[in-house]
Amino acid sequence: MHLDEYRKGQVLVDCSKIDFSEFTDADYGALAFHVGKVVGNEIPVFDGLPTKMNLEDLRFLASPLHVSGAVPMFHIPGITPEAPTLKVAFGGAKPEKVQVDMEDVKATYDEIATTGEDKLDMVNFGCPHLTYKEIREIAEFLDGKKVHKDVKLWVGTSYQVKVVADRAGWTQKIETAGALLVTNICMGPGAPLSETYPSIGYSLMVFGSCFIGEHLPLRHEPLRSGRRFASPPNWRRWKIDRWLNAGF
Repeated sequence: MHLDEYRKGQVLVDCSKIDFSEFTDADYGALAFHVGKVVGNEIPVFDGLPTKMNLEDLRFLASPLHVSGAVPMFHIPGITPEAPTLKVAFGGAKPEKVQVDMEDVKATYDEIATTGEDKLDMVNFGCPHLTYKEIREIAEFLDGKKVHKDVKLWVGTSYQVKVVADRAGWTQKIETAGALLVTNICMGPGAPLSETYPSIGYSLMVFGSCFIGEHLPLRHEPLRSGRRFASPPNWRRWKIDRWLNAGF
């Protein structure tokens, strides 16, 4: 991947049929999860994405690509420095084309949400690690509120961001609400707590990061609280209360 000839796009991902005006963080993750499955280990080039994407949007798009696939890199013409146009991104070659739409996004949610449980045991933000902006938004939302006593809320970030969060008072707001701000771990669906610590017995865990995953029920009686959501909420639009049933 350090040589130019191996960095050219191979698959054109046409996103023109998606209305991004209502797209959420989780939607970007679901879209990328679908694309990763489709392209495998090839390099996708996204066409039709918003012309302006912030750091959080790009991270939510990037992270799941190598979870469902083995994507080494990707291009967004106009954003990727070495790929200002589609032609440059593909090095003049004619690529394979993949069309994506909201049905693919919805199908990904259905695929990942495999449990039949309607209660929540745990909510985890921070895989990949949250940014300063995201930590601040969660802290401000939780300020003066309490997480339900039977629901665990973990907020994950890097050590460097936590240092700033400590000084800014964000950590105190998060922990006063009954949540936990953790550093330098990524508790994704590949490492369920119930397998590592069977006595915990978590049945349904929601990951509000690069994508949403729900663990299958295990033989241990789960800690049940909080309602399962009917459709993927966007935590950045203050829907955490639907996940935690915290009585805010």
